[in-house]
Amino acid sequence: DGSQKWCRHVEWPGKMDWFFPLSADYFLVRFQLPEQDPLYNRFQKAFGVRNVVFLYGKEGVWLVKDTVLSDVMPERTVLRDGMVIMEKYGMTEEEKEFCYMEERSKWIGRPQSKDQILVAHGESLIQNIKKGEKELPFQTVIQVGIDSFARYNALIDGRLYYRSKFFPSQKEKLYAWELGSGRLQTVCLWESGYLQQGTAVYQAREEASDIRVKGIIGSDLNITYAPRLGRLKRILKDRYLVISNKMAEDGKELVTLLDAQTGELQTWESAWTTAAKTLILW
Repeated sequence: DGSQKWCRHVEWPGKMDWFFPLSADYFLVRFQLPEQDPLYNRFQKAFGVRNVVFLYGKEGVWLVKDTVLSDVMPERTVLRDGMVIMEKYGMTEEEKEFCYMEERSKWIGRPQSKDQILVAHGESLIQNIKKGEKELPFQTVIQVGIDSFARYNALIDGRLYYRSKFFPSQKEKLYAWELGSGRLQTVCLWESGYLQQGTAVYQAREEASDIRVKGIIGSDLNITYAPRLGRLKRILKDRYLVISNKMAEDGKELVTLLDAQTGELQTWESAWTTAAKTLILW
């Protein structure tokens, strides 16, 4: 209903660089300790890191003793359906492929060359942190070295989808990993212009004078639109195309909603996002 449920005053000598809600009642906060702080040496000696993570709740505060969260990037950690999904990687997809092709021997075994996708149930993390466990119950979905990359796509109906490219074969594929059983399934080869929305996979491909958007898996969608509208970003309800066009000259963004059934177009100059199959403008 928009009202404040509870509030916690947080004090710490260092800089807060990460806030992550695990539920309505618990959240994680990470602090970066300054080297001059007396606690810095204590935490360096105990954990080998300078970033300290705490779990906050209504009834208390708990130190996170597993360092798995000490170096995670905020934009690579998401909460979906009660599951915490975390990506760890040291290079972009392009950088990693370049390093493999040009100087792979230098990167074999280095931490920067490792890609990981980890997953854990949020409630399980809360209980383990409160017990003071030194190892949190993260499962490794995939871990690859310098010869591949792996990136999280979505979590739908108990299946975690991710993309991975094996550089020696130059093949990129979409995989589905089942929570609980760990069973892995190859969904499809991943090609240029592919977009996954829910359990459906679409491809946007340039034709003579149009861009054709077609369902590849789990959809019969087949529609074209004018390239001047911009790039396809989302597909809502297997019907509505969200197309974005950023104007280079002034930095403004035009977002267009195209109804694939009626052909109706609506365009706004606005910032936007999507949530629960809804386009939100502000």
